[in-house]
Amino acid sequence: MPLTPNFDLPYPASTDHVRLWEHFQSLATAIDTAFARPVFRARRVAAQSINNTTDTAISWDTEDVDTHAGHDLVTNPTRYTFQVAGYSMLGGGIGWANGTTGRRKSEWWKNGSALDGSNVLMAPNSSGTVAVPAKPIIVQHSIGDYVELRGWQESGGSLGVSSAGTSSPSIDIFYIGPA
Repeated sequence: MPLTPNFDLPYPASTDHVRLWEHFQSLATAIDTAFARPVFRARRVAAQSINNTTDTAISWDTEDVDTHAGHDLVTNPTRYTFQVAGYSMLGGGIGWANGTTGRRKSEWWKNGSALDGSNVLMAPNSSGTVAVPAKPIIVQHSIGDYVELRGWQESGGSLGVSSAGTSSPSIDIFYIGPA
C-alpha cells in the first residue's frame, strides 16, 4: 500500500485487494503508532562520583516516565535507546555537590560521540554549588541509536553530583516526529 508523506499512514491503491476491513486495520495500526509519541524522563537520586577531567555518563536510577521502554535501570542505565526513528528534543541538567575549584560541564553524547554544540560549561558560585543545564538540542535518530547526558568537572579530584531534590540530575526526551 502507498503511504502518506508526513506520517507514513497506509492507504489503499487502486490495485490493492478489496477487503475493506484489512485497509481499516492497517490504517488503525499506523495511526496508533504515529500518534503514540515517545516521552522519557529520569533522574539521579543516589550519589554518583565523577572523576576529575573525565567525561562520565550519568547513570539514571529513577524513571518518572518511559512510554516506549527505551531505558533500563540495570542494563546500560546511562543510556536512552530510541525505539522510534525520527527527531527528538533533549533536555535536562546536572546539579553538582559543593566544591569551589574548577568548572563543571554537561554535554550530550549520541552513540558514544559528543554532539557538536551541545556542551554547557560553568564555574561554581561562591558557595561552591552549581546546576549546569543541558543545552536543549534536537537530534535525529534511528531505531537503536542511544543518547547519554555526560558530566565533566575539573576540581582536582572526584566530585559528586547532587542527589538533593530539585538539584538532582535529570534527563528529558520528547519525540517530535518522523525524519
